[in-house]
Amino acid sequence: MSKIAVLGPKGTFSDGAYAAFSGGREPMLCDTIPLAMKAAEEGLAAGAFLPIENSLEGTVTVTADLLAVSPLHIQAQYIYEIHHCLMALPGTAESDLREIATHPQPAGQCRRLVEEMGLPVRLTESTAAAAAACGKGEGVIGPRELAEAYGLSILRENVEDGGHNSTRFVLLGKELTLPHKHPRTSLAFSLKDRPGVLYGALRIFAEAGINLLKIESRPAKTVLGEYLFLVDLDGSAADPPIAAALEALGEIAQWKRVLGCYENE
Repeated sequence: MSKIAVLGPKGTFSDGAYAAFSGGREPMLCDTIPLAMKAAEEGLAAGAFLPIENSLEGTVTVTADLLAVSPLHIQAQYIYEIHHCLMALPGTAESDLREIATHPQPAGQCRRLVEEMGLPVRLTESTAAAAAACGKGEGVIGPRELAEAYGLSILRENVEDGGHNSTRFVLLGKELTLPHKHPRTSLAFSLKDRPGVLYGALRIFAEAGINLLKIESRPAKTVLGEYLFLVDLDGSAADPPIAAALEALGEIAQWKRVLGCYENE
């Protein structure tokens, strides 16, 4: 059976999260999130396991934007606790650093450290890519596993902002699942630009007694001022009240899509 596509290379948080989620199964490591999703869409992988939300930085926009227009569906979620380290080549002191390299998400999650050090940040496709290319005078922010994998020394541990940093990962596949235990439904839709239309959409769920767990807007990537709305509901898309609400939403939406239905644990 094909492997699950995961953001690599070895040693990234995505790699560690998938190992914990799957019980140590070997993934198909991909260089970028779009490549991982493409592998699942084209059947080169059995699915994709990708980060979609962080407790400090919010939505992982590249995953959310691609999923909104993808044939894949969310089939499961997994919450993974994140801790970052500052590391560098052996024998390097913090005072020797002239630059920091990391992925955009850790850069945002460790903003206080970055501001304290006052160094330029070089953004990379993954934390492992930053570690693999670490040179003299360069610091890397990422998981502690990178230090052993790439021969780096840890200068500081737990450098993330706040006391609790976790990332929600989602397992994506082609089938729309309908779990019965603690279901959560994610959907995307767009609306015509006219007064009160968003209120009308939200009113459908309110009048049906449906709890909205999350709502946000994303650029539709068409013209300036057009947006997609991403919503998470408490319940299954197959529940009669939610099914009726989705049908009513379809009457006022320009476009809508159920992104997935999965256990909210």
